[in-house]
Amino acid sequence: MNDGTNLYMAVRVFQNSFDKANNLLIDFDNDADGAIAENDDAIGYDADTRVFFDRHVTKKCVNNSQSGCRADDASVGGDGGTDNDGTWTTYELSHPLNGGDTKDIAVKKDDMLGFFITLRVGNGAQGNTQWPGFRNFRNLTIVGF
Repeated sequence: MNDGTNLYMAVRVFQNSFDKANNLLIDFDNDADGAIAENDDAIGYDADTRVFFDRHVTKKCVNNSQSGCRADDASVGGDGGTDNDGTWTTYELSHPLNGGDTKDIAVKKDDMLGFFITLRVGNGAQGNTQWPGFRNFRNLTIVGF
């Protein structure tokens, strides 16, 4: 959802504790063309360190198949948090729709934006789960506010 200024996303995962490495990454296809490109945006939250991160795809990462291949943005746009109630882990993230950073999304009402999600529970790539699939972007449209 959005409020005209920020995009809000939440992901709920059936998981009874933070007993392993846990983080959520949302990769954006800034122009919704279905292909990853240099400077496409990525945000996430590390449940272990309790740190929100704002990253972007580098030229080196465009053809890299690793979900962790991202560079930190100079300015961090957004916020996040997570909680676990003994049954579910819930991640909540917010990110400006147009924060002015050239490596962040810049969208307005009726614009389309692609995204896919990577959830890491455990160590290394063997703990990664992507939805709907790695670089298989789903589109969302920024609706009225």
